[in-house]
Amino acid sequence: MYASYVSGPDDGYGILHINGAGDVSQRPNCRLWRASDGMCLGRAGWQPEAADLPLRGAAGTEEGCALSLGPEATGNLVPGEAYTVEFNGADGKEHSLVLNFGNAGYPEALPSDSILSLPPDQARPQRGRAWAPVALLLLLCLGAAFWALRSGVDKPVESGKMQTPPAQSGKAQTPPAQSGSVSPRVPSAVLTPLQRARAHLSGPADAPTSLAMAKEFRPLEDGADAAFLLAEDAAQKGLPEAMLIAGSFYDPLDAQPRGTIIIDPVEAMNWYVQAGAAGIAGARERVAALRGWLRAQSAAGNAEAERILKTF
Repeated sequence: MYASYVSGPDDGYGILHINGAGDVSQRPNCRLWRASDGMCLGRAGWQPEAADLPLRGAAGTEEGCALSLGPEATGNLVPGEAYTVEFNGADGKEHSLVLNFGNAGYPEALPSDSILSLPPDQARPQRGRAWAPVALLLLLCLGAAFWALRSGVDKPVESGKMQTPPAQSGKAQTPPAQSGSVSPRVPSAVLTPLQRARAHLSGPADAPTSLAMAKEFRPLEDGADAAFLLAEDAAQKGLPEAMLIAGSFYDPLDAQPRGTIIIDPVEAMNWYVQAGAAGIAGARERVAALRGWLRAQSAAGNAEAERILKTF
């Protein structure tokens, strides 16, 4: 399962492909999150609250679906940034995928999806139509002189685009040499576990997804901090299994990576006791092992360990 964005041959349009999740084109409630600051892309631009991604249209494909994006979305996508796409799959579950970037470059290289054959008024509105009322207002208010002045000014180069040089006399312009297909570029940024965790937690993070991600990252050296944030989120929302994972980060006897989390027997004991009370297997054994460790520390003259033993 993956998500990829392919820019169109003309400025301001592109196709978001979601493959492997089934056809979700009939309910394309996608959300796009920026990993750098946890902002979500809506019709008004980047915002802290969750919002559906603005779409021009949607169509099913053999692998999943293709979603057509207009300037209000593509103008905010930068290949150097890292993004995640959230959506409800055909299985009814919520999914979160890293967004990969491709570049079509020419019309013949775009995927042959039905979304690309929509009537022009639906798929790719003509530029300048939204400016017609403004131009009319300027004409009425400022008169023919001002309009004539504007007509003599060359259209400025749009941001990020280069003007195409005029064709040389007697020579037809041809696109750069292609091998018959355009291979997508290697993604310029891959989300780290911590970035994925923050992107998930910045939205309406559901506890089961937080727990599943915590389990995925828990054994990884570079995923420990992400696993802790996700486990703590799920534990605070009442999932007993997440309480066991959260406690393991504080447990001096746990050999798994703990990232930046500092050993704290009191916190470990608190989470283990709550998990054990909910019937989680292994929680009571961890409590007993932690008590034994505290007794050994107390016998060695550790006053803090003796104090903790009396507390529990």
